[in-house]
Amino acid sequence: MDPSLAQQRFAALMACKPWMVLALRPDMTVEFCNEAYARFVGMKVQELAGQNLLSLFPVFAQTKSLAAYREVLKTGHPARVEGWLGKRCMLAHVHAAPWGLIALADDITAYKQAIEAAAAGPQGQSARLEEERYRLVLESTRDVIWEWDVPGGRARYAGPLRELLAWPEGGEEPSFSEVQRRIHPEDRDRYMAAQREHFDKGLPYADTFRVERCDGSWVWLEARGQAICDAQGMPWRVIGSLRDITESRRLQEQLLQAQKMESIGRLAGGIAHDFNNLLTTIMGYTEMVLGRLPETSREHEELEVVRKASRRAAELTRQMLGFARKQMTQPRVLSLNDVIRGMEQMLRLGEEIDTSFVLAKDLWRVSMDPNQFEQILMNLVVNARDAMPSGGRLTIETANCVLDEAYVRTRRDVKPGEYVVVTVTDTGVGIARELQEKFFEPFFTTKEVGKGTGLGLATCFGIVKQNAGHIAVYSEPGHGAAFKVYLPRCAQTPLQGPAAGLESLPTGHERVLLVEDEPTVREIAVLQLRKLGYDVLAARDGLEALALAMAEENRFDLVLTDMVMPRMGGRELAENLRQARPDVRVLYMSGYTENGVFQGGAGGLFLQKPFSLGELARKVRAALDGGRP
Repeated sequence: MDPSLAQQRFAALMACKPWMVLALRPDMTVEFCNEAYARFVGMKVQELAGQNLLSLFPVFAQTKSLAAYREVLKTGHPARVEGWLGKRCMLAHVHAAPWGLIALADDITAYKQAIEAAAAGPQGQSARLEEERYRLVLESTRDVIWEWDVPGGRARYAGPLRELLAWPEGGEEPSFSEVQRRIHPEDRDRYMAAQREHFDKGLPYADTFRVERCDGSWVWLEARGQAICDAQGMPWRVIGSLRDITESRRLQEQLLQAQKMESIGRLAGGIAHDFNNLLTTIMGYTEMVLGRLPETSREHEELEVVRKASRRAAELTRQMLGFARKQMTQPRVLSLNDVIRGMEQMLRLGEEIDTSFVLAKDLWRVSMDPNQFEQILMNLVVNARDAMPSGGRLTIETANCVLDEAYVRTRRDVKPGEYVVVTVTDTGVGIARELQEKFFEPFFTTKEVGKGTGLGLATCFGIVKQNAGHIAVYSEPGHGAAFKVYLPRCAQTPLQGPAAGLESLPTGHERVLLVEDEPTVREIAVLQLRKLGYDVLAARDGLEALALAMAEENRFDLVLTDMVMPRMGGRELAENLRQARPDVRVLYMSGYTENGVFQGGAGGLFLQKPFSLGELARKVRAALDGGRP
């Protein structure tokens, strides 16, 4: 240990008040002591140094205290020793030390005298029981236990108040009034009101408030107290406790935030699902009419505006579903470095912002929908751009990372393990601490009205959680921000994706069984499929489709079914059909599923609502040509 640090700790220990400090050699010679102990025995520190307690106080040799001290020397196990020295009594916590023993003690003479006085009366047995209970509480708790002498205006305490306040070493022991002085201004009035009510009515009180520590941080405390009143009903003692509840408050706020996000997510998911059905109808009929109009006509131009607006609306619903964690995804094993390289030109934000990429070699793979990762990255980059209106530096980094138990212990929604971390850092205006807790809330934005939806970071949060990951922000006002996205490592080897889409729309002449409960969606899908050359048989739900399929004359080549329907959904329909026709080909469609991840179910591909005529054509042809996946 650094000698100067050891000296500082020694000085802090010796100056400790109101505790007495006594160090003894094995033969009970005083190695050193502090002023509090010297006053207790009625001597000076200089007079005690080097003296043997057995010679100074012969009665000490006849007490149980000496045997207890020697037992600590023998075993090395600390002990709690209570003993009288003349008319004074002290409670000492004795520990073995390199030179012999060290004891931290408190004067409990008044307390013992009160106990003995009570024990002399008919309540003596009860008083002794209460003393034992008090002793057990002091030994087992990490709380600060305090007692206030109301008439005398004095307070004393036992427990880790110095640690609670981050009190600097070497200074005097903090007084209990220091806690009251450091109460947060927003909490002080409520605290004082609770105190007044406690004294006026004599009822127990409990309150929580913030206290500023010496290092500038804030700690949440829970205070409890009970007044002891005299014969006239006036309080003459108040006994209570202080408990550090900072961590429990943080975990509680995390839980409330998660519940709030989940509730809003359900609402957003429900709205987006219904909206996707409407958009499917709008986009479908718009494209059908566009196909019948000359491209140079004014009507075509106006309908093209409608089509583009519906596509923008579809993008907004995808963001809502991403936030709600119900966006249909098709995850695959991929390298995030490859995705970032493919987006490099798009991620560069202009000459006023210097964009750099620091991509780790041998980066681990992850399993997720690449479109989702692109959505996360674009939202974070756009957020960084808006934080640097006058230009700056943007850095996108990737790295392998292992989150251990120590890291996840304070983060309720994170599991230990191997992750790939993507960090987006800017040199912008930074984020105030009080805003960081709200940054991932939906519809929260610091931008001017009309310049932000408040869904960007909430969408990132939803997508990351959907992929069992973790997202965090580190920032200070005026010092930029760093967003870190942690995604679980996947040990599988990435597969090569299919080639890009065809130049023209694929068609066919096969028979398709269409199952959709929303009438307008069903009608436009029938029109689109027939436009592509297919023979179509339509059903309103799974039960009706099952009845049609079982009829001998109704042969079909593909089932195109919505996934969420009344009476019988798409997955259950496919499972029932497969019992009769094991080779049945299935193409699912939906705005979302309950878990938001498409895994094929009873065999099939997936078509995301809302869809265009081209997307429908390519998915139907792929399902027919590829058969069961």
